[in-house]
Amino acid sequence: MTHKQLQYFIAIATTKNVTKAAQKLYVSQPALSSHIKQLETELKTQLFIRKHRNVELTPAGELFLIRAKELLIHQQNIINEIQALSKSQESDLRLGFMTGNIYRNIPDLLVTYKQENPSFSYSITNTSSVEIFEGVKNHTFDIGFMLSFYDDTREKSFENLSYEELITSSVYAVLPPAHPLSGKKSLTFKQLANETVISTEPEYAPYSYEYIIQYSKKINLQHKKMVASNDIIDALNMVRSNLGICFLATEFLPNSINQLKFIPIKEDILIKFIVIWDEHYLAPCHHQFIEYIKNNLSTT
Repeated sequence: MTHKQLQYFIAIATTKNVTKAAQKLYVSQPALSSHIKQLETELKTQLFIRKHRNVELTPAGELFLIRAKELLIHQQNIINEIQALSKSQESDLRLGFMTGNIYRNIPDLLVTYKQENPSFSYSITNTSSVEIFEGVKNHTFDIGFMLSFYDDTREKSFENLSYEELITSSVYAVLPPAHPLSGKKSLTFKQLANETVISTEPEYAPYSYEYIIQYSKKINLQHKKMVASNDIIDALNMVRSNLGICFLATEFLPNSINQLKFIPIKEDILIKFIVIWDEHYLAPCHHQFIEYIKNNLSTT
């Protein structure tokens, strides 16, 4: 069966009249009838019952009408995906990075990958994790890099998007040197129950913000206050000024961490640094880039 035959069949099934369908399609009635006859021969079944000037669908025709519409939609989706893929290959690889996090040596890896693959080009946008997730889903970004919190009972779902875990890190409490608990070798959430917690804004790191709140509730604790910031560096400066404490994964510590105390949390809390993409949209050559980042980031 051909695309044209499917269109002709749907037109007749919709108008229930061969003459009207032929006029709508700008084809002759004999040509239209010939295509339907060929279709019925191929399917080895009758699709229409002829009644004077009008036609009605047979039970097989009613089923075929449903499947024909599905086939046309599927064909159009394939065309859209291929065109989008072709367009993405002709332009820069659009990378989204979550604002306010330190991503180790990824900038160096981008330079090295570019040197090894001269035709590779990319653009970088720093934005919130919400925008990265939505951007990858809506194809504003080709690939996104972001953080997500995990524990042994909960895992964040990324719907139909694909993702790889690049780095796993445990969580430390960051305290100013004068803090009464700064001399401890490790701490629990319960010991920090009455602290002012400094976190990034929910829109920039909803998973971490939500996780701190939800984990506290799980052990029946309420933090005295939560102060929001837009950047990890700002949060650390607020801790340095004795405005509160914060939680940070050791793998993403900035270089400037003087005058601060980093104490491990006893609870088993993990942070995942992940790369996320749409499997149906990403070009094959871009999978090579993801593999390059994954293999080299994990060894540095």
